[in-house]
Amino acid sequence: MDGKIDANDIIRTQKLNTGQPITDDIPKDRQFVRTYFDLIDSDEFRRKYKSKWLLYEYMKRFIVRKPFEGDLGLYENHWKKGFLAMTRSIRWLAKKFGMKKTNTIAGWLNELEADHAFEKDEVDVGKPEPQTVYILGTHEMDGDEYREYYYIDDFAELFPFGKK
Repeated sequence: MDGKIDANDIIRTQKLNTGQPITDDIPKDRQFVRTYFDLIDSDEFRRKYKSKWLLYEYMKRFIVRKPFEGDLGLYENHWKKGFLAMTRSIRWLAKKFGMKKTNTIAGWLNELEADHAFEKDEVDVGKPEPQTVYILGTHEMDGDEYREYYYIDDFAELFPFGKK
């Protein structure tokens, strides 16, 4: 590979992301940028490119979609009711982004909450303070097809496409 991107690379990427090649039939508001899970999961990548957007994408990696020991009831109380929920402490998130203090992560979470990127719930973890549950969206079966809807997708209404 010579490091140059050609039209075939773009078409392969589009096929990977949507299952179909780039055409004029795909509306601009239905095209998206994808960050591979390997990058999001990389400590080095998160520390180098830390941002509010990457934090949100990282949170999506921890949505509870099946029961497991220690899921704090998120499967029963959120997933089974149609919600995309995750929980991690602010301190844990800050550590994963290479931060010693939690101020930046807390600030980003406050901004995301103010923009309605998620709703909050709480779960008792046997400590004086309950742990925050972040509900990032909903899911449902549409016939034979499974669909997830993220609250952040409503940002399109806040930022009209094609207007300067």
